[in-house]
Amino acid sequence: MKKSEIIKKVAEHSNQSFADTAKMFEAFIAEVGEALRSGEKITISGFGTFLPSKRKQKEGVHPQDSQQRITIPPHTVPRFKPSQQLKEKVK
Repeated sequence: MKKSEIIKKVAEHSNQSFADTAKMFEAFIAEVGEALRSGEKITISGFGTFLPSKRKQKEGVHPQDSQQRITIPPHTVPRFKPSQQLKEKVK
């Protein structure tokens, strides 16, 4: 399912316009990104938790030259942990 399809379904379900729902969806994504960037964890009851996860420095191989070794610096990546209710719905 694409982003526009999700927005359309949410708009229909909430009796809102597609444009208003799209603005809210974009605002939600922006806020989640900002919170994760600042190291916060976001918990949505019944859905799951978004959290920043730190990756350690590691050695890797250059993608264009498999002979060249590179150091991948430590960095933070977003992670999602689904709630038990969401897991049950998907089963």
